[in-house]
Amino acid sequence: MEDEFAPGNARPLDSETSQRIRSIFVHNVLPWISRVHRAVYRWTGGLVGGWLLGRRFLLLEHTGRKSGRRYCTPILYVADGERFVLAASNGGDSRHPAWWLNLQAQPQAHVQSGRRRVSVVASCAEADEAERLWPVLTRAWPWFRNYRAATTRKIPVVVLSPVSEKFTEGAGSA
Repeated sequence: MEDEFAPGNARPLDSETSQRIRSIFVHNVLPWISRVHRAVYRWTGGLVGGWLLGRRFLLLEHTGRKSGRRYCTPILYVADGERFVLAASNGGDSRHPAWWLNLQAQPQAHVQSGRRRVSVVASCAEADEAERLWPVLTRAWPWFRNYRAATTRKIPVVVLSPVSEKFTEGAGSA
C-alpha cells in the first residue's frame, strides 16, 4: 500500500485551515526547533547538526535589516561546487523568511557547515540558474515542491558564495 503521507504524495495545502496550521508551525513551532538545532550545532562545534534527517544543514549568521542585530539560522542547503544553495521557502508561507529579507539588505554573511566556517556573499539565482538548481533542492527536500504549490509568491533560490575561510567568532544566537 502506498504511503499517502509521503512527501511526493502530499496534496498542496490550499484551504484556509491548512494555511493557518502552516503559519502556526512556521512562526511558533519552527523557531523552537531551530533554537535547539542551533544550540546543539554550536555546542558540538559542528560535529552534530550538520546532517539532520539525512539532509545537510548550515548555520547562517546574518545581520538584521532593521535592528542591526546578528542572527544565526539553521537552514537546509545543497552544495553547488564551493557555493551553498538555499530555498527561501519559509515552509510555503506567504511571506519571505526574515533571513532572506536580511540578506537582501546586507548580503555579507557567515556560514558554518559542519566544522567549516566561511564568510559569504548572498545573491538570488537568476532565472536560468534557479531553474537548474530547483530540482537539486527538491531532491534534497521534496517538500519544497509542496511549499511552492502552497504559496503565491516566487520562492527565491539563494546562492551563498564564499569570499573567505575566516570570520570573527561570536555572532548572535537569536
